[in-house]
Amino acid sequence: MSELKSYLVELEIVTNIVIVTKPTPELVKHTKLVATWLLNKYKNLTVYVGDTFKENPAFKQEALASENPAIVNRLKFWSRQNLPDYVDLAVTLGGDGTVLYTSLLFQGKVPPILSFHLGSLGFLTVFNFGQFQDTLSYIIDSKSVQVNLRMRIKCTLYQRMVNRLMESENTPLYGSGLGMSDLSLDDLDEDSCALTKSGVYHVVNELVVDRGANPNMVMLELFVDNIHLTTVLADGLVIATATGSTAYSLSAGGSLIHPEMYAILVTQICPHTLTCRPMVIPGYKELRICVPSQARSTAWASFDGHHRVELNRGDSITITASNFPLPSICKDDQSKDWFNGLRRVLNWNERIPQKMFHPSSWDFE
Repeated sequence: MSELKSYLVELEIVTNIVIVTKPTPELVKHTKLVATWLLNKYKNLTVYVGDTFKENPAFKQEALASENPAIVNRLKFWSRQNLPDYVDLAVTLGGDGTVLYTSLLFQGKVPPILSFHLGSLGFLTVFNFGQFQDTLSYIIDSKSVQVNLRMRIKCTLYQRMVNRLMESENTPLYGSGLGMSDLSLDDLDEDSCALTKSGVYHVVNELVVDRGANPNMVMLELFVDNIHLTTVLADGLVIATATGSTAYSLSAGGSLIHPEMYAILVTQICPHTLTCRPMVIPGYKELRICVPSQARSTAWASFDGHHRVELNRGDSITITASNFPLPSICKDDQSKDWFNGLRRVLNWNERIPQKMFHPSSWDFE
C-alpha cells in the first residue's frame, strides 16, 4: 500500500466492540460507564473489556450483573491470548500509549480505532471523552466512518541459534548433557550458527535499537535494499513511520513528517559524528539492521515500547512496510487533526510575538 489517505469505511452492523484501557481507578470508572451505556442502548451489541477488570473491585462485575441482568451475557472479557475472532470497532480510553498497545494487540488486520483523549499526550487521541455518547451514537448509527490509514512497519527479528541457546546457559544441547558454558563456537555445527526467525512485530510508531544498560555505544550495520548504507556508532537508532515522527525520532533530532507520507525515518540517537543527519527514505524500501561480530557490546530492541529483546552479535532485524495499516477514525480530517496536534501537544513554533518596528524610534536627533 503506497497511499495513506483518508477513506470512508462501511461498518454495516456493529456487533462486537473491544474497549482497550489501563486498569487505573479513574479509567475503570470510565470503562464501566461506556460499556454499560453501549449495552443498554444497543441490544445486539457485545462489548469486550480487559480481563483485568473481571476481578477489579472498582468495576464491580457481580453488582453490574445483578443490576442489569439483561446485559450480563453480552459483557465479555478479552486477553492478549484470547481476542474475539471478529471486531467491528476498537475503542481506546487513555493516551497515545493505549493506541500503540491496541496496535500491538492486532498484529494482522486492525479494526477501526476510536480514541478518546484521557491521557497525557493526544496526537492519536482526538476525541473528547465528555462527548462519548454523541460520538459513539453517530459512528454506530451512521454505519460508516472516515478513517486515516496510518502506515505500520513490519519488523522481523532474526537471531543466531547459538545466541538463543545462550539465553538458557544450563540447558543441555542436543542431549549431550553440556551447557553453553562448557562449549566454544568451534563445538557448534553450522545449523547452530544459522539465523532463525524469532519474532515478527507490526509497529505504528517506531523500532528502537539502543545500547540498553551497556556503558558503550552500539555498533550497528545498516543496509537499504541489501546495499550497505553506513556503520552506526551511537547510543542507538530509531526507525520510525510518519506517525512516529512526532515521538522518539523528533526528540533525537528527526524531522516532522505528515502521516499521509509513505516514508520511513532513520534517526540516530546521539551519533558519534558531527556529519550524521536524519534520513527519510521511501516506504517501499527494505532496511536491515545487524549487530556485527566486532561490536564491543550487545544491543537492545523494542517495538513501540514493548517486547524488549537483546540483540547479540550476528542478530539482525529486517524492516519493511506492513500490509496491515492502522485505521484511526478522524475527528475532522487527517491534515487538520495532525496540524492541530502539533500546536496543541507540542506547542509547535510558539513564541512571544515580535514587536512592530517603528521607524521613529530610531530617530535620535
